[in-house]
Amino acid sequence: MRTNPIGIVLSEFASHSPLAFHYLSPILVENGGFLIAQSTPRGKNHAYHLYLNALNDPSWFVRKHTIKDTKKLDGTPVITEAQIDIERKKGMSEEIIRQEWYLDFNVGVQGAYFTAEIEQAEYEGRLNPFEINNRLPVFTSWDLGVSDPTCIIFFQQEGDYINIVYFIEKTDKGVDYFKHQLDEVAQRFGFRYKHHFAPHDISKREWGSSARSSLSLAHEVGIHFLRVPDVGIDNGIQAVRALFPSIRIHGSYCQTLIDALREYRREYDEENKVFKSKPLHNWCSHPADALRYLAVVWRQEFTRPDLSQPVKYQSGF
Repeated sequence: MRTNPIGIVLSEFASHSPLAFHYLSPILVENGGFLIAQSTPRGKNHAYHLYLNALNDPSWFVRKHTIKDTKKLDGTPVITEAQIDIERKKGMSEEIIRQEWYLDFNVGVQGAYFTAEIEQAEYEGRLNPFEINNRLPVFTSWDLGVSDPTCIIFFQQEGDYINIVYFIEKTDKGVDYFKHQLDEVAQRFGFRYKHHFAPHDISKREWGSSARSSLSLAHEVGIHFLRVPDVGIDNGIQAVRALFPSIRIHGSYCQTLIDALREYRREYDEENKVFKSKPLHNWCSHPADALRYLAVVWRQEFTRPDLSQPVKYQSGF
């Protein structure tokens, strides 16, 4: 059943997919409705950007209340420093204390894979908008989903840098939709595509309601995928870390990707109070996987074979 709300409350908004806000906003605009987004920080993700934008927009009501600002009716603190000291002695980290009690956006997400890499890229200005050179060929790296989102990273090589120039994420769309998106982006920026990269198991995956493989469906509409080698998730994550000093991400066209990389983290074992070795599967997984495939194919292909040579596709489409 579809709803047509006039008011929406997004609790712990920093843990939501940023697409929730984008999808719901048009409904509220049409209905003249209202939105309440409340959250503790989870680093400088989409909640942080909404907070900054709201500070400069008089149509928003904005408040940031730490424990120092939150009082009972009699003026005494809701949470005291003594109570925080007790939590500290129980083992709560200073990062969690800063995040949960003092609303510090500068604390990285606990268990995140790329905190150091993102912070360094931000410090060096590699997450800002930059001029896109449409004379350079464009490659795409895909993470394919059916009920999960399909994510596409558009990237170029410019000197020593890998420029990530555009990002698309969409759920419940078929191959025709994404072919249209490729054509639309190419027309908008004057791109010419060279290769499209997809996960190694693309020939075994189905796209939408069709019983045929994603590889054959894509081939029919003119998307000729090259398959990324299967090196395992851990090796793929290490490939991203190794490549990150050479990565620039366009801050205007790829903000969702940047936010996802900030939050891409290990799964937490609540019973044993430790992080597991595998990533948490949430909204961040698919953009991060698309980058992981990019890093793997860069290490496997771009640094060795000459991709200017014609590509021979496997038969059986």
